[in-house]
Amino acid sequence: AMPGIEPTDGSQNIELDVLSNKDGLYQNVQTNSDASYTISLDARLRPGSDSSSQSVEILWNNTKTGEFVPTSSWATYTFSVIGTGAQDRLTVQELSSQSQDGEGAIIDNIQLIESDTPPPPPPTGDISLMLFSEAFENGANEWGSGTVAASPEQSFEGNLSLKVVANAWGQAGLSKTHTVDSTTGILRFNVYRDGNKGKISFRHSGWAGPIDLDNSNSSAWSLNGAPGSLEAFTPNTWHSIEVELSQLNVSALNTVGVNAISASGSQSSTYYFDNIGLGD
Repeated sequence: AMPGIEPTDGSQNIELDVLSNKDGLYQNVQTNSDASYTISLDARLRPGSDSSSQSVEILWNNTKTGEFVPTSSWATYTFSVIGTGAQDRLTVQELSSQSQDGEGAIIDNIQLIESDTPPPPPPTGDISLMLFSEAFENGANEWGSGTVAASPEQSFEGNLSLKVVANAWGQAGLSKTHTVDSTTGILRFNVYRDGNKGKISFRHSGWAGPIDLDNSNSSAWSLNGAPGSLEAFTPNTWHSIEVELSQLNVSALNTVGVNAISASGSQSSTYYFDNIGLGD
């Protein structure tokens, strides 16, 4: 254990990049095929060291599942993965670009927990216009002040999702102007929120808006088949969202994306979208 740092569980903790040569750890675990698992770990910054060299990334079978920068006090971080039915490898490590400087985050209480709840199914129903599935479709393209690109870092199904990083105080996402049925129009997508920042929003009908999905309009959208709820929109796991555009008086859609809001003006928001589609 690092002197002066009380572990969150037991009597030991782990410091990454200690002595400039121990950048992470891994363990092979027998899993059940297609079973859902939650990776949970506690982490905090190393006191007196720059946070810019203490990022932690999680790999599942050598594929990146998540990344975070801890805070100055202990906090628990969770990530969702699927078992293959074989020996799956869980790796927790410092970013390779930050290794070899002797400064890394402190971690403790790493757990892999099988869940009784399967991942949310893909949205069902009639989608008349697909906007993103592995790639932009039907004339949709990137929009906003940030990073918008297909990424292998997270995917609901297939190999790629649409990674959207909205800069502080900004917005970013997918752009597509399309008229929908004013009485039955719907918007469906899967989404993964990396952390707790930002809001899902969209612009509509001649670029009016944006409309944020929140508890004030929860009757107009559903989360995993239940009424919309920000409290249930947990980070670091995939969700299925359906928006009844008619309940929000939307007759034409212009953009789907992330509205990044920060009190300090120095934070960004990262979301991953998949299977973005419109239906009538």
